[in-house]
Amino acid sequence: QVNQETLAFEKTVVVNPHTGQVVGRFQLMRVGEPLPIDGSFAGLRQGKSPWLGFSPDRMTLEPVTLDGKRHQVLLIEEKTIRNVRVAQDVAVEPGKRYLLEYWIMMSPVDNEMNVMIRDPALALFSQAPHAYYNKMPPFGAWAKRAVIFRPRPPAGRSGPVLEITHAFVGRGGVAAMKLQEAAWRLGVGVDEPTQPHTAAS
Repeated sequence: QVNQETLAFEKTVVVNPHTGQVVGRFQLMRVGEPLPIDGSFAGLRQGKSPWLGFSPDRMTLEPVTLDGKRHQVLLIEEKTIRNVRVAQDVAVEPGKRYLLEYWIMMSPVDNEMNVMIRDPALALFSQAPHAYYNKMPPFGAWAKRAVIFRPRPPAGRSGPVLEITHAFVGRGGVAAMKLQEAAWRLGVGVDEPTQPHTAAS
């Protein structure tokens, strides 16, 4: 069954039936302004950040240069396995698509660091439906991610949360986070494919 959850928008094209030429395809468009999530973690130093769960004894804020730009990174380092969670409520609407962009680095002994939108009322399968992405970047190297999430209606009274989780021995970091509503628009005369890392679910 083909619907909004199963259609691969980034691979769907409009073809002229007479010539067989591609005359259009879907493009991912950002809508409005990015949500105020303190994606640079600047508010953590001032105690004015929406992020909850920051622990100075296990987490640090350090500068890093990524793609030629200077950013502040949230670094987490653990010597024993424990569940670490830094999260905030986010005002996202069920059924709409949101593009979450960020840089991530990890050097785990096992498991991986996750950045996600999830429903805290659900114990299992709580992560919002999202595009496929490689959850394991190159070991110890920074990688840029762009993932589309489409939150469901909340299962409880509380809404979705944006969450950074870490449950491994080793080191991990996140930087330059950005969350913004996005939508697939059909562009006529567009024959260049959408970048793979923005593929939708």
